[in-house]
Amino acid sequence: MDLLVSGSFGLSNATFIDAATHEPRFRTSSKGMQWGNHWDTTLYAIPTGTPNASRYVADDISEDTLVAEEDPAKFAELEIIGTLHLATYYTDSGHTLIVNSRDITPKRVHMLTTGETFVASNGREYKCKIESTLGGDSKFYDRETKQVVAEYISRRRLSRKPGQLHVTEDGLPILNEIIATLVYKIRRWNNGW
Repeated sequence: MDLLVSGSFGLSNATFIDAATHEPRFRTSSKGMQWGNHWDTTLYAIPTGTPNASRYVADDISEDTLVAEEDPAKFAELEIIGTLHLATYYTDSGHTLIVNSRDITPKRVHMLTTGETFVASNGREYKCKIESTLGGDSKFYDRETKQVVAEYISRRRLSRKPGQLHVTEDGLPILNEIIATLVYKIRRWNNGW
């Protein structure tokens, strides 16, 4: 499955669009908590066949959305599949990633790597690694088989071509977790963490 990614470079307000049907499938929405020193990002699933679903597509130019971020009622018909809480300071603690009511916050493999692992709902351990420090390109590997289950090619800063997330057949059962972990990694990478 291929998903095109439009919206902000850091995936804080982005839309994941099915490349085959051109229907929006997932949407992120972020806001900073001024007094709490953290950012919260919510990941929504857009059900197939949602009327006028294009209103949830993030605008590539302004990085705004056609739906007002301040009005959560506008997202009421969408299913929340994950939440991301990022502390605004550099640390591996203080961050959480909850998907389908499970904590899958990635953990560092070791100190000098960009790779982080998480255990998915299927019980398998996966590694997400930033492959290109210039663009945020990432790959997801099954830790046991070493097979790539997903690959993200980010949108380049001077290009209007959207980013692309390719998910293999083996990655489809954990699609929600792959997308949420990708947003987590890119948000951290974009902030220099």
